[in-house]
Amino acid sequence: MRRPELSHFSLALPRPNMYPGQGGIHISRDGFAIGPRHGRVKKGKIAMTSVLSSRRIIGASAAVIGLALALTGLGPSPAQSADQLDKQTVKCQDARVPVTVPGVSDATIFGTLCTPTASKPTAVHLLVPGSTMTQSYFDWPDDSRRYSYVRKATSAGYATFSIDRLGSGKSTRPLSTTVTMDAGADTLHEVVTALRAGKVGGTSFSKVIWVGHSLGSIYAWAEAAKYQDIDAFVLTAMTHSVKPSFLPLVSNMYHPVTQDPKFANSGYDAGYLTTKPGTRPDQFFYTQGADQTVINRDEQLKDTVSGTEFNQAVALITSPPADTAPSRAIRVPTLLVVGDQDPFFCGSPDGIECTKQRILETEKPYYHSDAKLEVVIASDSGHNVQVHRSSPTSTTKILDWVSRTVPRS
Repeated sequence: MRRPELSHFSLALPRPNMYPGQGGIHISRDGFAIGPRHGRVKKGKIAMTSVLSSRRIIGASAAVIGLALALTGLGPSPAQSADQLDKQTVKCQDARVPVTVPGVSDATIFGTLCTPTASKPTAVHLLVPGSTMTQSYFDWPDDSRRYSYVRKATSAGYATFSIDRLGSGKSTRPLSTTVTMDAGADTLHEVVTALRAGKVGGTSFSKVIWVGHSLGSIYAWAEAAKYQDIDAFVLTAMTHSVKPSFLPLVSNMYHPVTQDPKFANSGYDAGYLTTKPGTRPDQFFYTQGADQTVINRDEQLKDTVSGTEFNQAVALITSPPADTAPSRAIRVPTLLVVGDQDPFFCGSPDGIECTKQRILETEKPYYHSDAKLEVVIASDSGHNVQVHRSSPTSTTKILDWVSRTVPRS
């Protein structure tokens, strides 16, 4: 749950006069080295590992709840661990989905499937994180009762499959130039196909809800333009009109991983980007609406983004012509979720007022009427809407919309 790029969605910022003939951030190809791959799996097989931990879904606070229940005689004994309580309510399994990447053998997308033990949902939320983020964004390791989308969705009776995109986290990380928007969309389509075919966790899901954050929302547009295999979209932290004044800030925010203390010895090639230390709070958070511990953890969890996909994605969010936008291919119910203090789109000097009405006005031309576009505004929230204090409220609104739109079974 970590990703890089223009915050979490890859934004290639135009930098005129920097490199002749180039738009966006240019990455030198000198010294490219193919980064390590994770977990080789034969085609057609998906490796599954049970992962039942208090860090995911329930958190340490579950032990407190268990104690209270035990004292009233309604629940497990005080000695029962949070892990045991987790096992009673949610089952999580790590999986590697084999995908096809040109020129790369044994490529996989890493993800974690979580399902409620009390039911067998036929609908799954595919959680696609943004730039420099991994799956941890949707299943935050601290204070999960407040911040974990996975916990809330499974509590509502849905399954979730949170993934690391191609070139990030524990998924295959090939040469950075291989990680294009087109290649990424293809791998995500293969994940959707695997979920529907019962190749992840042994359950065939008849309904797939795409929940994207930032770059993960841009990938929804790209995937929909090629495939019609999603039942509903929840697109967070993304519109088609980033503030022109914000682009230079983003371009200065990223640098090659070879220059970053966290990744300098990773072996990743210089075409991968990450955020410079200390730059994330002002761009990803509305600090008055976020806890400092979360902001600090976000820095620790930061990941990488391909400079190639970053630059390709930026062209899609700089007010392109609506009639050629890939998002026009979306013909299923779609919910947009935007933080009212997101510096990418909102406020002075050249952003819009991020209200429901204004977002609908500016975004409707980019979607087919069949999308039946709706909007949720996350209050006191910046770009990373899932990890602000208002997250419980915005997540509840998302799940209420999903329950009206896609039955859980």
